[in-house]
Amino acid sequence: MNIEKMMLQQFIDAFFEQPNSTWYERPILTLRQSIQKADWYPVAIPGAIAVYRYSGFTNIDDGYAGEPPVLLINRQKDCISQT
Repeated sequence: MNIEKMMLQQFIDAFFEQPNSTWYERPILTLRQSIQKADWYPVAIPGAIAVYRYSGFTNIDDGYAGEPPVLLINRQKDCISQT
C-alpha cells in the first residue's frame, strides 16, 4: 500500500486495521523542519495535524523494521487553540 498515493483518511483507516499499531504524538515540527530531517517525510498536512512516515517505511503492510506500523501526527500550532 503506497502511502503517498492514498488519501489521509484511507491511510489512517488502513493503519488502524493493523494489529498492534502504535500512535505517537510528537512535539511540534514545522513542515520545513520535517523536510530537513533525513529520516522523516511529511505525508499530509491537512490543517490541524501533520502526518509523517519514516523514510524506510514504504509499505504499511510490512511495518517498520519488523515492528508494527507507527503513525506520527503533529498538531499545528495555529490550530491547537481551535481544537
